Amino acid sequence: MRAPLSDIPRYLELAYFHDIDAEDFAEATRDTVRDNLERASYTRLDAALEDFNGHYRDVEPGDRYALSWDGEQLRLALNDETLYQGDDLALANALFSIWLGEKPLGEAFRDALLDR
Repeated sequence: MRAPLSDIPRYLELAYFHDIDAEDFAEATRDTVRDNLERASYTRLDAALEDFNGHYRDVEPGDRYALSWDGEQLRLALNDETLYQGDDLALANALFSIWLGEKPLGEAFRDALLDR
Protein backbone atom coordinates (compact mmCIF):
# COMPACT_ATOMS: atom_id res chain seq x y z
CA MET A 1 0.00 0.00 0.00
CA ARG A 2 1.39 3.40 -0.94
CA ALA A 3 1.67 6.11 1.66
CA PRO A 4 -1.26 8.52 1.71
CA LEU A 5 1.18 11.44 1.53
CA SER A 6 3.12 10.84 -1.67
CA ASP A 7 2.63 11.61 -5.33
CA ILE A 8 -0.57 9.55 -5.63
CA PRO A 9 -3.78 11.31 -6.67
CA ARG A 10 -6.06 12.32 -3.81
CA TYR A 11 -9.42 14.04 -3.50
CA LEU A 12 -11.15 15.25 -0.37
CA GLU A 13 -14.47 17.06 -0.31
CA LEU A 14 -15.99 18.47 2.86
CA ALA A 15 -19.50 19.87 3.27
CA TYR A 16 -20.17 22.53 5.88
CA PHE A 17 -23.15 22.91 8.17
CA HIS A 18 -22.15 26.24 9.75
CA ASP A 19 -20.79 29.60 8.62
CA ILE A 20 -16.99 29.69 8.76
CA ASP A 21 -14.84 32.73 7.99
CA ALA A 22 -12.05 32.45 5.43
CA GLU A 23 -9.52 33.62 8.01
CA ASP A 24 -10.53 30.74 10.30
CA PHE A 25 -9.73 28.28 7.50
CA ALA A 26 -6.38 29.99 6.90
CA GLU A 27 -5.49 29.95 10.60
CA ALA A 28 -6.42 26.28 11.04
CA THR A 29 -4.52 25.35 7.88
CA ARG A 30 -1.43 27.27 8.97
CA ASP A 31 -1.46 25.84 12.50
CA THR A 32 -2.08 22.23 11.51
CA VAL A 33 0.50 22.23 8.72
CA ARG A 34 3.02 23.76 11.13
CA ASP A 35 2.27 20.96 13.63
CA ASN A 36 2.77 18.28 10.95
CA LEU A 37 6.06 19.54 9.49
CA GLU A 38 9.56 19.97 10.77
CA ARG A 39 10.52 23.63 11.14
CA ALA A 40 12.78 23.68 8.05
CA SER A 41 10.08 22.11 5.86
CA TYR A 42 7.48 24.55 7.14
CA THR A 43 9.80 27.50 6.50
CA ARG A 44 10.36 26.35 2.90
CA LEU A 45 6.58 26.18 2.34
CA ASP A 46 5.63 29.34 4.22
CA ALA A 47 5.21 31.63 1.19
CA ALA A 48 3.35 28.99 -0.85
CA LEU A 49 1.09 28.19 2.10
CA GLU A 50 0.25 31.85 2.68
CA ASP A 51 -0.55 32.26 -1.02
CA PHE A 52 -2.83 29.21 -0.83
CA ASN A 53 -4.48 30.50 2.35
CA GLY A 54 -5.26 33.79 0.62
CA HIS A 55 -7.68 31.97 -1.68
CA TYR A 56 -10.06 30.76 1.00
CA ARG A 57 -13.53 32.29 1.08
CA ASP A 58 -16.17 32.38 3.81
CA VAL A 59 -18.55 29.42 3.72
CA GLU A 60 -22.23 29.12 4.51
CA PRO A 61 -24.24 26.02 5.35
CA GLY A 62 -24.34 23.71 2.34
CA ASP A 63 -21.06 24.92 0.82
CA ARG A 64 -18.42 22.33 -0.14
CA TYR A 65 -14.65 22.72 -0.28
CA ALA A 66 -12.74 20.20 -2.40
CA LEU A 67 -8.98 19.71 -2.25
CA SER A 68 -7.41 17.54 -4.92
CA TRP A 69 -4.04 16.43 -6.25
CA ASP A 70 -4.24 14.66 -9.62
CA GLY A 71 -0.57 13.70 -9.72
CA GLU A 72 0.44 17.02 -11.28
CA GLN A 73 -1.90 19.76 -10.06
CA LEU A 74 -3.12 20.83 -6.65
CA ARG A 75 -6.59 22.36 -6.73
CA LEU A 76 -8.83 24.02 -4.16
CA ALA A 77 -12.46 24.51 -5.19
CA LEU A 78 -15.48 25.93 -3.44
CA ASN A 79 -18.77 24.60 -4.79
CA ASP A 80 -16.92 23.42 -7.94
CA GLU A 81 -15.34 26.85 -8.58
CA THR A 82 -11.55 26.64 -8.69
CA LEU A 83 -10.03 29.11 -6.23
CA TYR A 84 -6.42 27.90 -6.36
CA GLN A 85 -4.35 25.77 -8.70
CA GLY A 86 -0.65 24.97 -8.49
CA ASP A 87 1.89 22.23 -9.06
CA ASP A 88 3.75 22.04 -5.72
CA LEU A 89 3.74 18.43 -4.47
CA ALA A 90 5.29 19.44 -1.13
CA LEU A 91 2.42 21.89 -0.57
CA ALA A 92 -0.13 19.24 -1.59
CA ASN A 93 1.34 16.78 0.90
CA ALA A 94 1.42 19.42 3.62
CA LEU A 95 -2.24 20.28 3.04
CA PHE A 96 -3.38 16.66 2.92
CA SER A 97 -1.41 16.04 6.14
CA ILE A 98 -4.16 18.02 7.86
CA TRP A 99 -6.43 14.98 7.42
CA LEU A 100 -4.05 12.14 6.52
CA GLY A 101 -0.84 12.97 8.40
CA GLU A 102 0.65 11.68 11.61
CA LYS A 103 -0.98 14.54 13.57
CA PRO A 104 -4.31 15.09 11.77
CA LEU A 105 -7.15 17.24 13.02
CA GLY A 106 -8.83 13.99 14.07
CA GLU A 107 -7.25 10.54 14.20
CA ALA A 108 -10.58 8.71 13.97
CA PHE A 109 -11.54 10.81 10.93
CA ARG A 110 -8.15 10.06 9.30
CA ASP A 111 -8.47 6.36 10.00
CA ALA A 112 -11.99 6.29 8.53
CA LEU A 113 -10.76 8.11 5.40
CA LEU A 114 -7.95 5.56 5.02
CA ASP A 115 -10.23 2.61 5.89
CA ARG A 116 -8.01 1.58 8.82
